[in-house]
Amino acid sequence: ELGGTGPLQHGQLRHCAWSTPQATNITSASSRTCAGMLPDGRIWVLGNLGAAMTRRDPLTLSMSVDGMNFAKSFVVNWGAPPVRYPGAAKMPGFQYPSGLWYAGTGYAAYSISKEDIVVSAFPLSSLDARAEPSTLLV
Repeated sequence: ELGGTGPLQHGQLRHCAWSTPQATNITSASSRTCAGMLPDGRIWVLGNLGAAMTRRDPLTLSMSVDGMNFAKSFVVNWGAPPVRYPGAAKMPGFQYPSGLWYAGTGYAAYSISKEDIVVSAFPLSSLDARAEPSTLLV
């Protein structure tokens, strides 16, 4: 509940009932993730899930019916090219993903090695409950 209208001011947010955090069955590469809900209610998480802690390759999309158990993962992109312009904290990989769904198509925007921004698109039908986990690139 917000106290008043206009910009949120310090101390205005009251009565938040957040659930207690619970572990899922996904491992993360200690990198940024993005999550949301599909039109059919399934939960998706986009990130470097399952990659080694120091790697950001591959970029995956994991799916869950209940938001806790992620039974399917799909590869969005893999095999990052080498870094072209060396710099601090740069490594090959797919970083800073963001995703959305529009008109039956999923879009994943992300950085490649902190040098290029790309968008991968894939049809919602490729995530059908009967589909086998696979590569999603279109």
